[in-house]
Order: sequence, then C-alpha cells, then structure tokens
Amino acid sequence: MHAEPLTFTLAAAPPFSLEPVRKLACGFLRGSRSCSVNEVTVAFPLDGTFDVVSVTLRFDGSTVHASATGTTALDVVRTQVARFLALDHDVDGWRRVLEGDPVLARISSTTPGGFRPVVAYSPYVMAGWSVLSQRIRMTQAAALQVRIAEQAGDVSLVDGEAVASFPRPQ
Repeated sequence: MHAEPLTFTLAAAPPFSLEPVRKLACGFLRGSRSCSVNEVTVAFPLDGTFDVVSVTLRFDGSTVHASATGTTALDVVRTQVARFLALDHDVDGWRRVLEGDPVLARISSTTPGGFRPVVAYSPYVMAGWSVLSQRIRMTQAAALQVRIAEQAGDVSLVDGEAVASFPRPQ
C-alpha cells in the first residue's frame, strides 16, 4: 500500500448527505467498513487495476473531503468515489423537479441526501453481490459479503482501524 494519502474534494450540491453512505457502509455492511459521527471510511478494489484503496470521506455541508490510501491513481479513485456517491452528474434538473412538486419536496426534505442514491463501490463488487444475494435474505448476503471481505479480502489499517475490502479477482 502507498504510504502517502491522496486527498481530493468533490463539490456536493444540495441535496446531499453522507447519511445514505453511513447507512450502507456502517449498517448493512457494517463489518467491513469504519464509521464515526463525522466520517465514513470504505475500502474497495479500484476500477481497472483492482488495487485495494481505502477512502475516508468527510462532508462539510457543501464539499466532500476525501483521503485515499492504496493507490497513486488520483483521477481513477476520484471518478470512482464521485460515481458511488452519485456526485458524478448534474442535479439541477432533479432539484427543479423537487422544488416544483410539493409532495416530493416534503419527502425529500426529510430524506437525507434527497433521494440521491448510493451505488456500489465498483461494478466488480456489485457483480460479487449479485452472486451472493441470490435466493437468500439481503441481511444474510451482507453478512456473507462481510465475512468474505474479512477472510479473503485485503485489510487496510486506517488510523489504526482495520477496514476490509471485497477480495480482488486474483
């Protein structure tokens, strides 16, 4: 793993919240991710190379601040993080829809992130999830994915805490 963390920021136009990431990473897949009140740390195979990266995310109300270890490919990790946070596209059209519909506006105001979806960290991890989640409860599949990550994946130490990634194809 590369010693020096890469840092970058992503503009997070409202509506945005790290809460959906926290619910996924710290709730549903809680065994393999690290979370605190002010930040979320995730680990995943990087698109293309499958190098395992750990990324710590902090949100200040308008910007996501990220610190990544395990790679020197800043553009790749930034693109991948923007995609899984749904920050890779313009939300002005969606914001206009919310503002123009009182029912959606009310629901959105009580939904952290305003319906902005959190997606899989990588297509590879999602493919693994689709195999694991067939014909069993999602909670069982999530527990299985966490155990696989802890036993066969790469474990990164981030601020002294172990963060496991879904195993690389190798």
